[in-house]
Amino acid sequence: MSYILSCCSTVDLSYEHLKARDLHYICFHYSLGDKTYLDDLGQTIPFDEFYQRMANGERTKTSQISAEEYKTYFRQFLEE
Repeated sequence: MSYILSCCSTVDLSYEHLKARDLHYICFHYSLGDKTYLDDLGQTIPFDEFYQRMANGERTKTSQISAEEYKTYFRQFLEE
């Protein structure tokens, strides 16, 4: 029997940490200004840029993962 460790992007671990340990993660979403991004642990927008833009007054908000996204995410592991 095998197992898979999984978490969400709010785990407060770095991308490098997760990748080195083969830990899978699902991304929450956030908006910065008028554009929505996946919380991909600083891969799309580096953290320093994110916080600088927020400090400069760009509107930010987060949203949770939808039930359909969770189903799609976990289905891949069940099919392995």
